[in-house]
Amino acid sequence: MKKLLTLMAAMLLAAALSVSASAAESPEEALEAMPEGLSTDEKVEIIRETYVEAGYTDISEDPAVSAQSEEVPEEVRQLAYMDLEEADEETQAQILEARKAIIYTRSWRADDVIIMSANPETRTLDIVPKFSEVFPGWDLPVEDVEDAPEPAESQATLARGGTRTDVVYNTDYYVPKSKVGVLAPNMCTVTMISGGTNTLVTGSGDEYFLETLSSVNIGYTDVATGKSLGFLMHAITQQGEHPYSINVNPAQVKRVGVRVSTNDDISAYEHFEVKHSFPWDYSLYQEGSAYAKLYQDEREALKAQTQREIQENNVRYEYEAMGYVEKPADVSPAKEIPEDVLKTAKLDISNASEALKQKVLSARRRVVYSYSGWSADDVLCYWTNKTKGEEKTFTIQPKFHDLFPADWDQPIG
Repeated sequence: MKKLLTLMAAMLLAAALSVSASAAESPEEALEAMPEGLSTDEKVEIIRETYVEAGYTDISEDPAVSAQSEEVPEEVRQLAYMDLEEADEETQAQILEARKAIIYTRSWRADDVIIMSANPETRTLDIVPKFSEVFPGWDLPVEDVEDAPEPAESQATLARGGTRTDVVYNTDYYVPKSKVGVLAPNMCTVTMISGGTNTLVTGSGDEYFLETLSSVNIGYTDVATGKSLGFLMHAITQQGEHPYSINVNPAQVKRVGVRVSTNDDISAYEHFEVKHSFPWDYSLYQEGSAYAKLYQDEREALKAQTQREIQENNVRYEYEAMGYVEKPADVSPAKEIPEDVLKTAKLDISNASEALKQKVLSARRRVVYSYSGWSADDVLCYWTNKTKGEEKTFTIQPKFHDLFPADWDQPIG
């Protein structure tokens, strides 16, 4: 059976912390009433104290240890830790490249977010160190990122405390291999719902370990700004370590991009489910309200991405990382079609006689097979060209309905 790897986006209401962990049924219940106006560091300390009081062991990594355990060549490490301000322009560029090679080999979180894992089975708490603690004086990376909508149907459930949980992504995903200096594409994007102070993106579920890969890294990005929000090395493994969560402010971060990669020597498909939870105010979602309509319209737009489009993004990522350039497919007919055949092919057959219908279908078949190539809408076809001495290119074949009207059926045989 396919094992389920789950990521979850959640937003918790902020109020007054009035219940201690020992009195509450769980630390999560105690934290639901966290005071407003706290700094990120203050929230972290409340989280730490709450879980430790509930009997959890804090296994958070020492930032100094994290910074010293880079799996990169020593010469790269030495260059990365040079004084950036004292270096000339050429050396500065080399220092920044060296730092980029190191940054994505460690787990860290942006200073204004919280990334943590609380495992109820092992009773352990792991709060990921701040970026400024792991890399003092370095700038948080900002990347060029592509947005990726949530393709899944929204499957809503209501939890205690007026929280709504939506399944916004639920499909197999081809996890790319991690490449130094190359950011993996977003697997999906979670749109935050305003109304709360904090947002969590986490893994959860009864089965959240991998089937094929030994481990998967998870990265989070503010899609609007390209600012990296956090990066987790080996966040999920075949042993099923408890997934992590990222806590952001939806007033500042509207869309969180979620990306995955692997340090294995192979790429492979794994199954992912992404959930988004947020405070549930029924008055906001009354039928006909402007808020409800905006939410519905956005959800409909986010469902549009298909598995084919996800695969296209993966192909582009893989080949562009290897120095290939995308060459657009030829979308013009390979041979000329008589004008009368084209006119016949364009006729409406919804109310046509059987004889006319067959004539139109025959004309459409001639038109369809006059093109250089196409593929079924749900099938990805592409080819590469790496002839010696020429530019390395790849071409993705157009979908059938990119070339032909929506009411044309793909021919059989």
